[in-house]
Amino acid sequence: MDNVLCNSEIHDAEGPVIADHDVRRFQIAVDDTVLVHVFQRVTKPAGDLQSVWHRQEFDSLQQTIERLALEFAYLLCYPLVPCGLAALYLTGMGRFAEEFWNIVIPPAYLCYATFPFVQTLPPRAIENAVVWQPQQSRLRTLNLFLVRHVTTQANTFPSGHVAASLAIALELTRLAPAVGAIFLFFAIGIAGGAFIGRYHYAVDVLLGAGLAVISFVTVLFFSGSIAG
Repeated sequence: MDNVLCNSEIHDAEGPVIADHDVRRFQIAVDDTVLVHVFQRVTKPAGDLQSVWHRQEFDSLQQTIERLALEFAYLLCYPLVPCGLAALYLTGMGRFAEEFWNIVIPPAYLCYATFPFVQTLPPRAIENAVVWQPQQSRLRTLNLFLVRHVTTQANTFPSGHVAASLAIALELTRLAPAVGAIFLFFAIGIAGGAFIGRYHYAVDVLLGAGLAVISFVTVLFFSGSIAG
């Protein structure tokens, strides 16, 4: 009987000790969880800020590369006509030279024919107060130099550069698809550079492209290249 009582007392005495130990382990686990949660809450804004900074830095770099590429593409609008003619002969399609000029010249000349009647300043000349401006670079400086000393310095409506480059690309794409695809890529870049670089308004670019398509389809239709 005494042994039973002793065992009972020992069991009762050890019970609270085991319970206290479990409570302490639980408290430590809770404290660790709270500390981890607090640490995450404290460091999360810094991590988010760093992520935003890296994302903004990447976006800025991407925009810079895109604008430089468009500036370079727009620079190609000057040699694109002779290069297109050279490509025509180098691909063995010199017999289509007359058709080439019939497609390229009318839309380009039509753009300049409107100049005496529709005279507007280019966007870059009237948007100095706008916050967004194309980034200055050596390519842009060269483009602006050529615009001032080679062109009329006024805005042509529609864009003759877009009209001529796209007309060349369309004809070469029909005659030599691989080479034409390259010229089409450049023509799209010229159109994008004309607008993004603020050399032309969007309506100038769109109408110039429209004239090129109309000239291409019209010449092919009357030459019998398009059936019906």
